[in-house]
Amino acid sequence: MQVAKVAVQTANHKKDSTKANSEDHKDGYEQISIEFAQKDPKISYALNVVIKSNWNVIGGNALTACWSKPHNGLYSYRFYFNNVIGRFEYDESD
Repeated sequence: MQVAKVAVQTANHKKDSTKANSEDHKDGYEQISIEFAQKDPKISYALNVVIKSNWNVIGGNALTACWSKPHNGLYSYRFYFNNVIGRFEYDESD
């Protein structure tokens, strides 16, 4: 079963994107373009699950960054939204 995790509190991603980017890189994630994320079926599915599961927090704010990390043929994704502190994670293996 594929499950989205609720927001993970981090430093304010909007104000200090360098710190968040460094954390994402350190964790083995690579940034992908928002346009690609919204067009790729696997990523857009993950994005939709995250949005539906966390609508009360995301509240229609725009996606500002998307990160992916491969693991044994499956992917983990991290999403950041405008004006929302923290990140949202989705793991295909869950």
